Amino acid sequence: MKTIQISNSVLTTLYGDSKEGIAEVFSEFLTSHGEIIQSLTSSYQSGQIDSLRKTLHHHGPSFLYLGFPSISDSFKNLEMQCKSLSDNCAISSEFSILIQMVDESRNQIINQLEYLKKTA
Repeated sequence: MKTIQISNSVLTTLYGDSKEGIAEVFSEFLTSHGEIIQSLTSSYQSGQIDSLRKTLHHHGPSFLYLGFPSISDSFKNLEMQCKSLSDNCAISSEFSILIQMVDESRNQIINQLEYLKKTA
């Protein structure tokens, strides 16, 4: 799995100097992280590729707003692959990597949120 990092330049572009805005978005993500994982896993396990594609489309852009353009791109790439597949077997390893990246993003968000609170 490739290393993911929060892009401070993306956050600055989106939120300027508003640490409060960034902290609010991060907090909302931490609250909904479990739901995101559950939604993705449920869609994948259903075996319905169109359902998975829609779920990927729904959650992917959120990661751009969290400063993770590479994760957002991974969602988009997997979503595009779903358009040409009839089942999810062909993307099982990519899906596993995506779930790992979503979990790792949670850890990075927790660390970044603690940092923001210390510097506020």
